Amino acid sequence: MHDVTILNGIVVTGIRTEVLDLAIDAGSISEVGPAGTLGGARQEIDATDLYVLPGAVDAHFHCRAPSHPERGTFASETKAAAAGGVTTVLEMPVSDPPCSTPAVLRSRRDLGERECHVDFGLFAGAAVNPSVAHEMVAAGAIGFKLFTHRPPPDRVAEFSGLWAESEDGIYSALETVALTGLPCTVHAENQSLIERFESLQTQDPRSSRPPVIEAAAISLLGVVSRYTGARVHIAHMSSGAAVEALVAASPTARLTGETCPHYMIFNEEQIEEFGSMVKVAPPLRTAEDNKALWDAVATGAIEVIASDHAPFTPADKAVPYGSAPRGIPGVETMVPVVLDAVNRGVLTLERAVNALSENPARIFGLYPKKGALREGSDADVALWNPTAENTLTLKSFQSRSGGSAIAYDGMVLKGRLRRTLLRGITVFN
Repeated sequence: MHDVTILNGIVVTGIRTEVLDLAIDAGSISEVGPAGTLGGARQEIDATDLYVLPGAVDAHFHCRAPSHPERGTFASETKAAAAGGVTTVLEMPVSDPPCSTPAVLRSRRDLGERECHVDFGLFAGAAVNPSVAHEMVAAGAIGFKLFTHRPPPDRVAEFSGLWAESEDGIYSALETVALTGLPCTVHAENQSLIERFESLQTQDPRSSRPPVIEAAAISLLGVVSRYTGARVHIAHMSSGAAVEALVAASPTARLTGETCPHYMIFNEEQIEEFGSMVKVAPPLRTAEDNKALWDAVATGAIEVIASDHAPFTPADKAVPYGSAPRGIPGVETMVPVVLDAVNRGVLTLERAVNALSENPARIFGLYPKKGALREGSDADVALWNPTAENTLTLKSFQSRSGGSAIAYDGMVLKGRLRRTLLRGITVFN
């Protein structure tokens, strides 16, 4: 007798969709077969008419624990992840102290193991020497993170070991990462161009970060990746220009890219409406950029959709746009927004699973343990009702900083999460 069976569900992978049963034993998927063929179980879950999806792997997640618990903790923000069908989060190294030494990585790992409601991996800072980088790998780093621009002046301590602005510094950091064999996620914005546009700045502070800043950084990273052999994953791509730069560089470089739902559904109109509450980095762009990003995911030019979940409290964000911190909560809206797009015919269901689960798991070395519904995979499963209507409200957010998600308030989406299982155990229902 199996521990758990999920019966009569519409099982979705990156290559097929069909009605199947899943059996779960000791936290793993032990059998996948036609409906009615798997035998009995101690717990049977009826998934008739529900999508059975691999739990999402969020490749870009911040909770910054243990600093700023008022914004979010591992406990609060991974509870939000489970409520959004996300079963693995890859936590960025921005914190105070930042995750750029083995001691900090081990400390954050121990904290995550005590508090997290879903599985997690930790990024390490990339701007370190080779011996430290190898120690970070030994301590369990999932990958490295690099910013190609200076940190905000009031947050320098949180970014130590995480940034390099010069071509020489970027090359050295990626040369070091290449020696480890792990991928490096890069926040790609060109510092010298930021300075140029800031010097021309009008009364609109958004003008200091046009798409050329992002595209130029990606082009440089393509060249550096080619010559160092580093695996570079471009974070939170926001523009059609960024897509063009990624596609141009990809044939000769080891580059992959991600975008985020807020770059695909929000644009300058939301900045006019919500101001600093939707300030992110890079900034929101145009409706044309929204379409370019959806198209890039649909064609596979962009392989990953991640949340860039970056919680700040409403008080943090309720300041003039130019001085507001960059980031919004997004881990519990990521999958709902993408599945709504599936219902609208923007993406296929299989492509959505590729971008949310399979591809991030592959890029960061977790597949097929994560991101798959096959025998031997962790039983990380999300059950979705594809026809139920889901109205987002600020009160429904699980994130401690959910009050900052004002741009999502009142949004009506088609599709609702019914249950999330982590290694066969229900963590949201």
